[in-house]
Amino acid sequence: MPIDELPIDELPSNELPRDDLPANELSAERLTSALFGRPACVACDSRAGPLCGSCRTLLRPPPSLPPVAGLATCHALFDYAGPGRAAITALKYRNQRALLGELAAVLARLAPPAVDHVVWAPTSARRRRQRGFDQAELLARRVARLIDRPIGPRLTRRGGPQTGRSRSERLTAGDGNVGVGNRRRRSPGGAVLLIDDVVTTGATLQRCATALAEVGFGPVHGRVLAATAPIRRPSGPARR
Repeated sequence: MPIDELPIDELPSNELPRDDLPANELSAERLTSALFGRPACVACDSRAGPLCGSCRTLLRPPPSLPPVAGLATCHALFDYAGPGRAAITALKYRNQRALLGELAAVLARLAPPAVDHVVWAPTSARRRRQRGFDQAELLARRVARLIDRPIGPRLTRRGGPQTGRSRSERLTAGDGNVGVGNRRRRSPGGAVLLIDDVVTTGATLQRCATALAEVGFGPVHGRVLAATAPIRRPSGPARR
């Protein structure tokens, strides 16, 4: 179902899981709701819910995704631009979780039926320390509950963020390596639903799929909130 058809009013107010939202933040959200009613739209600041009806109509379909090595399928919900970008940056950089349940619900509806585990593409350790959370983990845990599947092996990532890098830089950068956290445990194997917030080149998803395959998991299906066109570096000197 398209995201603009999802009724926010039907989402229960207590739907956020307790392990996803600290008690002090939950109290703040309840207080804001009591004082001002529905939260402000993340894209236009109108008091019409976390993403108002007008901004929903401006969500664009995602750009075509290039095949990602190691993934059986890969789908995004919308283009990483305009209201779509605002929705993700509100969660990712400002820890605004009003849309978390709704976005996870759409990802859950796009999950293949034959999935055994849910995992997420991890952010870097530095980013997680700075933010205090991993937005892909929040989404993945919510999706896992909705489709009644367990969380799979914990993936870890070494190095810095991929933001601003070209496809070739992302694929060759050694500081973006992904591995499985506890390789000593015997792998049960099985199909995996891999969750992330944004895909640009697919380099991170590819590394995640490779790490999962190395410990016996597969096939791997990628589902992300948004896709953005990869950065293209000039191949030669600019013409005068």
